[in-house]
Amino acid sequence: MENLTLSLGNMNLETKLEKSVKLLRKTMDKHGLTDWTAKISNAAKIMASYCHGTKTISISSNFIKNETETNIMNLILYEIIHVTATGDDVQKKAAELGLDMKQCLDSIKKIKLDLKYNFECEHGCRASYTKKCKAVDHLMTGQGKCKKHGFTMKQVASEDNEDHKNPRLVIGPTNPTTETTAVKPVNKYEYLDKELHNCFLIYVTEMVLCGSVDCMPYENYCDLPKGDRGYYVRTYNSTTSKFQKKWDKLTKEVKQQVTNDCKKLTTKEEYSDKHVRDVFEIVSKFI
Repeated sequence: MENLTLSLGNMNLETKLEKSVKLLRKTMDKHGLTDWTAKISNAAKIMASYCHGTKTISISSNFIKNETETNIMNLILYEIIHVTATGDDVQKKAAELGLDMKQCLDSIKKIKLDLKYNFECEHGCRASYTKKCKAVDHLMTGQGKCKKHGFTMKQVASEDNEDHKNPRLVIGPTNPTTETTAVKPVNKYEYLDKELHNCFLIYVTEMVLCGSVDCMPYENYCDLPKGDRGYYVRTYNSTTSKFQKKWDKLTKEVKQQVTNDCKKLTTKEEYSDKHVRDVFEIVSKFI
């Protein structure tokens, strides 16, 4: 386990939060996350979180105020490991840092966050809620009991969880990248979207000129991975169904006019890319 470089001993909450965000920033820099932002949040139910889009790791102040240095450091490392590693590499990265992921996760699950409404039984079992609900109303009557031990759940005092406005609880990137906007997610179906668009244009052309379409006009459909096949079928059916509904709403006279205009473009049974685009341009004027 890495040694703590900041002492988070007996101190007031604001100072402890400032020390914690500095510790988070220093640990992130050590593991190459210099272009990420370190932040102390006021999350009620989430102890920590990370976001690749905004490049931010956040630790909840509700977690920090009642926890030890070791638990805070464990949670920081836990988040950093998930940011820097995926799949089987998570356990390898944890082993390098001397962190037992299962033990860390078990200890995190036992941590009790101090929310707005907190109830405990004599054995320490806790139920916490961020806002009033039927369960809170029932527990406040003094009739609610712990499911595990059967003892009455009594309300315990909670600290005021106001948002922290201290700007020192957010430390920006040490080495910011030139891109300041959120990272655009990768669309793994991008290659298929182009094919889908072409297939849709062919569908429109055949529907207008022939009145029906036999099947999905994609020759390489059987060669697609199963997951991609599902995406193709769903998208194709959705777009063609929307077009069909709009087409059916047209009167016979308008349909005939559109068909005649489209037939003037070509007499061939095979349609070129330019032809299907021209047909779609004509159809778009009516639907």
